[in-house]
Amino acid sequence: MLTSSRSCSRITLFFCSFAQADLEQLGWLMQLQVFRPKEVLFEEGDAGDRFYIVMKGCVQMLQRRAGGSGDLLLATYSARDRVQQAACPWFGEMAMHCKQSRNATALCIEPTKLLIVLESALASFMKLVPRFEEMLETKLQAVASLNEIAQSASASARESFFTLSIRSRGEKDFRHVRTT
Repeated sequence: MLTSSRSCSRITLFFCSFAQADLEQLGWLMQLQVFRPKEVLFEEGDAGDRFYIVMKGCVQMLQRRAGGSGDLLLATYSARDRVQQAACPWFGEMAMHCKQSRNATALCIEPTKLLIVLESALASFMKLVPRFEEMLETKLQAVASLNEIAQSASASARESFFTLSIRSRGEKDFRHVRTT
C-alpha cells in the first residue's frame, strides 16, 4: 500500500502530493511487482491491458526495425529521472487507453520495481488521479503530431526520432536523438 510524505523517497514524486486517503485507495488499485534485468514486460504486438509506474530501476522501450536490423530505442523510464517522474511517471497507458496492441517492447535493464494498473482499474484510477487523463490527452496529441512529422520526413530522416518529455507545467520539450 502507498503511504504519504514519510516514504516519498520510495515512491515517485508524482504521488507525494496526494492525501493519505487517496493513496490508500490507489494502493488497492495497483499491484507491486519486481522484475529482473533483461526481463520483458510486454512485447511489440501484445495486448495493451495494463500500464506501469516505475518505482525503482529502469525500463527501455524498444521497437523492431524493418528488415530485422536490430531494435530502435524509443524511450527509457527510470525512477532516477526525477523530472520525468514528477510529470509523467508511467508508460504503457496509451495502448490500453486506445485499445490497441503495444507498439514497442518493454525491457527491464536492471532490477526494477513497478506498480501495475490493470485495465479493469483504469476508470477508478482516473477518478482518483484526474490529472492523468489530461496528461494522457496531451501525450496522445503530441504523438499524433510526431507521427505526422515522421510520415512527411525523408527516408534517411526516419532513422532519427524525437522523444517527448511532458513537463508538469504542460510544456512540450522535443529533443532530437540520433539512433545510430
